[in-house]
Amino acid sequence: MAEERCRNCVYFQPHIFFPYIGYCDANEKPAHEHGTCEKFKKVSLDELLSALNRKGGVYCITCGVTIVDRSELENHSREHRVVAGIVFDEAIAAEARSAD
Repeated sequence: MAEERCRNCVYFQPHIFFPYIGYCDANEKPAHEHGTCEKFKKVSLDELLSALNRKGGVYCITCGVTIVDRSELENHSREHRVVAGIVFDEAIAAEARSAD
């Protein structure tokens, strides 16, 4: 059984480049993958299918790809870490060093 940690919760949206930090939709605040709370809800295929239908896509953290159809989701969810959403950091480009 998966631990009741943020990383295994349907409400946790990991950062696209730093997946150990993210945002909790249930608590509406930043979260760490090892965090815990009373609102924990295990990620399930049904929850991911609901997010896929609602948002038009879910994200595979393992592969770094957006999943847009049910069969692709079923294949990835067997052995990969798939999440309902991810956090994009629009300021990350400003922090990157330029190459001259």
